[in-house]
Amino acid sequence: MQKTTLLAASLLALSLSACTAIQRGEQFDFPLEQTDALSPVKVQPGRTMFVQVPYSRSIFEDDNELDTYFDGIDLNFNAVRGPNDKVPNAYRDASWLKLTAVDAPKGISVVLIKAEIGRIVNNTKVVGDSVNVRYSEQFRLTYKVSVDASYTPESLSPEAADWLRDSEMSRELKEMLSGDLAYVRLSFMVDKKPQRAYITVATSETKATK
Repeated sequence: MQKTTLLAASLLALSLSACTAIQRGEQFDFPLEQTDALSPVKVQPGRTMFVQVPYSRSIFEDDNELDTYFDGIDLNFNAVRGPNDKVPNAYRDASWLKLTAVDAPKGISVVLIKAEIGRIVNNTKVVGDSVNVRYSEQFRLTYKVSVDASYTPESLSPEAADWLRDSEMSRELKEMLSGDLAYVRLSFMVDKKPQRAYITVATSETKATK
């Protein structure tokens, strides 16, 4: 009887373990999805998160030198079978974009895991047998962001904190200057040209649980 009880308990534990949900950001193929490049990436000290960040095409382009890559993205018009259907967004690999340097506060690391380019369909209109779309083009980069357990944000002096609190700056700018957000500069090589982009990392308990 005791053996049967132990076996049942073991099977229950295995079943519960198998049903444990994977949270977004815990695996590279199930990253947190940022809505834009300005929103802070939320990673608490001692944690590693995988995050997907969209950037406008213009961030990595001086003129129209990337036309060849973006013109190779095919939209699936066959997905539209009725007037209320939408042409889905389309992406393709952009492994030719390379992260060459990371300028981040000590204790924060950023690694580029995957680079893609895409066409984001903003509007689909069906007129008779024709399907017309409006779309924008962007980069979609997946990062592995790690924060050391011992990391602590740099604090402002009491005088600077009082000045910042009473200023008329936007809330977002105040947060960036307050030290609760770490500012990370990323250098890339894009089609043999150097380019830069940025992300901010929120490491405090308050910012990470909003």
